[in-house]
Amino acid sequence: DHKRRRHRKTHGAIGFSELFRMVLQNWKGLSDEERAPFEEVADEIKAEYDEEASAYRSWKRRDQWRK
Repeated sequence: DHKRRRHRKTHGAIGFSELFRMVLQNWKGLSDEERAPFEEVADEIKAEYDEEASAYRSWKRRDQWRK
């Protein structure tokens, strides 16, 4: 029998889904101007990720040819 593992600690506040709803509601309440700094950082992080993922895929292709 597989028993579901219980959380080691419970914070007693709110669950993840409720927290997510609250964050989403706050995000939707921001103006475009208020969102801009967060979106700029997100764009920078995504560009870094895309570059690193491309380099990894390129390396992976070369590695497969060596085998």
